[in-house]
Amino acid sequence: MTAQQCERIWAIHDEAAWKHFEQSGVMKGDGRRVIHDFRPAYYWIMEQMRQRIPGYGGGYPVWAWSRWKRRSHKPDPHECTRYPSGTQGVVVECEVPCDSILKSDHELWHIILSGQYLGASEEEEMEWEQRELSGNVAHDVLEQERRRSWGKIFDLTNNRGDPKWLGSANTCAVQAVIEKILLDQVRKVEWFTHAPRSLHRQVEEEWCRLTERCSVGLPVQGSLPAGRQARAMPQAVCEDAASVSWWSFTAR
Repeated sequence: MTAQQCERIWAIHDEAAWKHFEQSGVMKGDGRRVIHDFRPAYYWIMEQMRQRIPGYGGGYPVWAWSRWKRRSHKPDPHECTRYPSGTQGVVVECEVPCDSILKSDHELWHIILSGQYLGASEEEEMEWEQRELSGNVAHDVLEQERRRSWGKIFDLTNNRGDPKWLGSANTCAVQAVIEKILLDQVRKVEWFTHAPRSLHRQVEEEWCRLTERCSVGLPVQGSLPAGRQARAMPQAVCEDAASVSWWSFTAR
């Protein structure tokens, strides 16, 4: 019998979510907490989970990190969460079957949250937008093309397109979705106290609130090229979806 291949992933939660996990023995997504504007993207990622994860039962995803940075797979909770200063939280290191998770490029996921077309290059994206604006292409055709373009987030190689436009697959942050995590899959728990926010971070979060697209925000992380990042930001991509999922989309 072949041993099951497993992989380490990391999830970050506040104290209340962790206590619920300890009591229930299972961490699951809670669809009631998904921000309304993000629901189409969530339905899409759940359909991808159905197609790509054997035995997926249709539940909302639990989000985790597979690779935070090129030199560190484990995430830094002070960088990738935005709990209030002084909040107690945990970094939960888990070992799960490789075929139970679906990994994707964290930054490019924000393009899907905003409902944009994800071109392999700036030229391709501009061409598609011109076709959309022309009115000569049926909406259903454009929508199929848009959704098909989103599959690039799962290609964690530079074969997916121009690295100058999409960012390098070698250094991108990699997120993972899984239907559930069991308590016996936890290998390590590290507590932390969220550090005070800098003035710069407070200004960034206030900008996100003013967009009225998300309640509290972090900017898209800086590994995307400036051109692609700038085009994403006005579409409510300021929200760090993965960190929101850790506290908002996990049942407590």
